[in-house]
Amino acid sequence: MNMLLLTTKSASPMELRLAVDEDRSIIDASVVGKEDAGAALTIGVRPEHLARSERGLRGRVEASDEA
Repeated sequence: MNMLLLTTKSASPMELRLAVDEDRSIIDASVVGKEDAGAALTIGVRPEHLARSERGLRGRVEASDEA
């Protein structure tokens, strides 16, 4: 699993916009967002669970809160 450090760029009740590698890439996630803009997050990515699409890479997201 590859671990990526992210920063939350914006958050709404149903979406998160995340910046990867100091804004070199953006991830738009359709999830229940609990983070505020500017929050630092870490995600794990398994490359075998990604697939190409017309809009880039697609993958299923499973989230866990380590509160």
